[in-house]
Amino acid sequence: MTKDDDRLRDPTRAGRLAIAGIWIWFAAAAAEGLGRLGEISVLGGFGGVIADHAALVRADNATAALVVLSNIGLAIAGVTVLRWIYVTNRNAHALSDAVNWGPHTTPFWSVAWFFVPVATLIRPFSVFSATWRVSAAPEAYETVKVPALLRWWWGLWLANILVGRIASTLHDSGQVPGDLIGADYVLFAKVLIDLPLTIVLTIMILRLSAVQRAALSEA
Repeated sequence: MTKDDDRLRDPTRAGRLAIAGIWIWFAAAAAEGLGRLGEISVLGGFGGVIADHAALVRADNATAALVVLSNIGLAIAGVTVLRWIYVTNRNAHALSDAVNWGPHTTPFWSVAWFFVPVATLIRPFSVFSATWRVSAAPEAYETVKVPALLRWWWGLWLANILVGRIASTLHDSGQVPGDLIGADYVLFAKVLIDLPLTIVLTIMILRLSAVQRAALSEA
């Protein structure tokens, strides 16, 4: 095994930024979820009656603002997490020249796969799993099993995408208050996925960053 010192970089700072980014996203997503509860209320949910036009307009404007805030949070989380993924993948490649990575597993592709239709459901996970295994044991990566933590992360991420798509479809096709209420309930429920996703991803970032720091100290 040889280690390419020029390509190795301590992932600690990138990891801290990623953790900050995902918690900013969660805070914004949680605020949107609470806003959805307010919208449900003015639409006559919770056993009430539909509010007057002025209240509906205020609720709609508030929800729109919270959606923008949530999207900004998602963008921040996306940039910071993908940067960390890029750094850790590059480190893993540099830790050993004896690893058979296979095609399209470079640092560029570790990020790019997230934006490729259909492949985004599988390839980012497979490439990141390889990053984790090589980082844990550069000389014997074949013996390293993919930890359950990674599977939880990916399952929660896919669930987040699915629930978001369902809610968007319900909201866009809604014709009556009942349809919009249903969409808002789904969007609020998504927060119940966002929280464990954020926690699991935080733990994952901390653990892999620690593993790579240890490898750096030996390089």
